[in-house]
Amino acid sequence: MMNPFDFKHTNTLVLGGSSGIGRAIAESFIQHGARVAIALNPSLGGTHYPW
Repeated sequence: MMNPFDFKHTNTLVLGGSSGIGRAIAESFIQHGARVAIALNPSLGGTHYPW
């Protein structure tokens, strides 16, 4: 049976991933093996991602 939380060999894009819920989602994808790209909008308060 396939594990629904196995994201190895997948690419994900998280919008608003520099803080809050978006950051938690990005971290969860990373913990489950995904390669994550994070998009943020500095004019809306987004900052450079610390990792």
